[in-house]
Amino acid sequence: MSRSVRSYILNVFALAALYYAAGRLSLLLALPPGYASAVWPGAGIAVAFMLTRGVRMWPGVLIGSFAANIHTAVVAAGAAPDVKAYVVAGIIAGGAGFQAVGLALATRRFAGFPRMMEDEGAALRFSEHPYSELRK
Repeated sequence: MSRSVRSYILNVFALAALYYAAGRLSLLLALPPGYASAVWPGAGIAVAFMLTRGVRMWPGVLIGSFAANIHTAVVAAGAAPDVKAYVVAGIIAGGAGFQAVGLALATRRFAGFPRMMEDEGAALRFSEHPYSELRK
């Protein structure tokens, strides 16, 4: 196995572990037996990871989200999850993956990441950007 493949796999599993840990902490705030939480830092972790390492890290979001939501289903049911729990966790994981990829791509496109604030001129151009009204 080449060094780049090994590095990719390690990065994907690092993202999965971070997303899982953030998801588990967030799901502690959810009202049982639900999956909804007011705070979800895993989304920000996933976007930051994809901005720094590329959107090809999306499998880490899927794995981490799926694992966190299956764990919640096991805790809520008190037993092994049924097919419905796997389907729900898969749908949530797919949505989390699409969200992270979409936000990373939009940040690169509209904010000019990673060169968005290299100098004063770039910061001024960003603040005068037509989409800057959305931030207010």
